[in-house]
Amino acid sequence: MSDLAQFVSELNSIIQPADESSKKLKLMIVSTHTNQVNGYSKVVLNLLQQLATHSWLQLVHFGTQKMVNADLNRTVPSSVKQIDGTALEKEKQTGFAFSELPAVINAEKPDIVMIYNDLAVIGTYIESIRKAIENRPFKIWAYVDLTYLAPPQSMIDILNRDVERVFCFTKGWKDVIKASGITRPVDVLNHGIDSLMFRPITKEVARQQLGLPKDVFLFTSINKNIPRKRLDLLIISFSKLIVRFPTKSIFMLIVADKGDQGGFPLFEIFAREIKVNGGSVDMFGNRLLITSKDTCYRDEDINMLYNCGDAGVSCAEGEGFGLCTFEQMSLGVPQIVPDINGYNEYCNSDNSLMVKPATRCYIPQAHNSVTGEAHLVSPDDFSKAMERYVFDEDLRRLHGRLGKEKVAGYTWSKAATTLVKRLRAAQEEDE
Repeated sequence: MSDLAQFVSELNSIIQPADESSKKLKLMIVSTHTNQVNGYSKVVLNLLQQLATHSWLQLVHFGTQKMVNADLNRTVPSSVKQIDGTALEKEKQTGFAFSELPAVINAEKPDIVMIYNDLAVIGTYIESIRKAIENRPFKIWAYVDLTYLAPPQSMIDILNRDVERVFCFTKGWKDVIKASGITRPVDVLNHGIDSLMFRPITKEVARQQLGLPKDVFLFTSINKNIPRKRLDLLIISFSKLIVRFPTKSIFMLIVADKGDQGGFPLFEIFAREIKVNGGSVDMFGNRLLITSKDTCYRDEDINMLYNCGDAGVSCAEGEGFGLCTFEQMSLGVPQIVPDINGYNEYCNSDNSLMVKPATRCYIPQAHNSVTGEAHLVSPDDFSKAMERYVFDEDLRRLHGRLGKEKVAGYTWSKAATTLVKRLRAAQEEDE
């Protein structure tokens, strides 16, 4: 090489960013599609937005269970190749496209496949990959949503056999999965708050926009009507409260279907519990408000629903992170939650009312594909916590302020830091 050519080569190595000169790491994320209304869709959207800022990454998103009849107007970075996995299904089943994933992996040739879901879904994807791909050249990482203690050993064994790295939502869940016998490296990948998506609006304006009564105390629950969220316990607690204080205008808004999708029959439970507690349905029947349409709301609608409440409530028997509670808390709305994993990542006795579970039980496989140990609050205890917020405005204000300050520290850029670090290390290994 001539002196001039060598000089030009050295100069290019100085002025060319390392990101551009290095081989890109190709990451395929397998998760719920961003055009869906559950927490997974919001989490993966924000992770993709964070990861897309790194030019040394090439991103593919294999999204499943995309809503076809509604558009949430969520913007995925243009550099991300998004694949609608459910649309590829030859035999329309659960929408996870288990059988279709291996062919997409073979076509895309990623360096890492990161699967984000619960243990049952992750395990099914892994078995599908093992069946179709021999001597896989890529790594598998798992972003695991745990909701119950004592996860099934057979599912932990699958991770130990096939996964190179595991991520959990919180430090508490990391401790649980390590105690369950995981032998793979485990990192914490928290959730974060999108302050552009969720922003404070005055309670009065929010209620006016939603057509809700203004001069009432309003509890809100944004949880889906699925067994794990225990909306039955919430309604029992609420019924006890309103019958105990009949002259106080206490209402509750539940943003969920009324029970015709396989969940709890909310109005029927409410009517019965009013009578059980000695009340009259004619007097109290209008106190429970349930959204008129199923939970297909855009993010700006959810923001309005978060802002309309005096306090957020949940009686969930198990929780991975509690994104609805977390997001509403970021707006300064105080929370009443069970003192269990997930919630206790950011809720504590200084910023929330934490209700100690009164009993524990085990979840049968007929109820949930991922079994484990659940923790249930007593409706009597939960009702007393609700009463405390109703009659102590100073405490609500204090908890609202401290909760907002706590959640403000959870940014998506901070949440993604460890993931980016692990991806960078993987890229350097391949060079």
